[in-house]
Amino acid sequence: MKNPKVTPNLRNCVLATSEAKDLEIYKQADYEVKIFKCHSELLKVATQCRTDILKTISKHGPESLYELAKLVQKNQAYIYRETKILEKLGLVDFIKAESGGRKRVRPQNRYAQIVIHL
Repeated sequence: MKNPKVTPNLRNCVLATSEAKDLEIYKQADYEVKIFKCHSELLKVATQCRTDILKTISKHGPESLYELAKLVQKNQAYIYRETKILEKLGLVDFIKAESGGRKRVRPQNRYAQIVIHL
């Protein structure tokens, strides 16, 4: 296995199961390691929609949940629920901002790179 690349300014993260081998290489490369009980628990978290949300936040940097919902073509309530799950997992932060007198919440990825290690 090659040594993983570390991106400056933002840490990197690896999601793994308790049975995963070779996690030491990620720890040495200063990745934060999040451990799940089993593969099924990990895969419940890494849904297609949630990975799309993480990629869209990274690529487009939406200024609000409304903008994120438009970009991923889902309704805003659904995006709010999904990003709250990602926040509880420690993968997304919400940055409070005010624009034009309106309060907004801007989603921001906590990590530059997230690796799923099975």
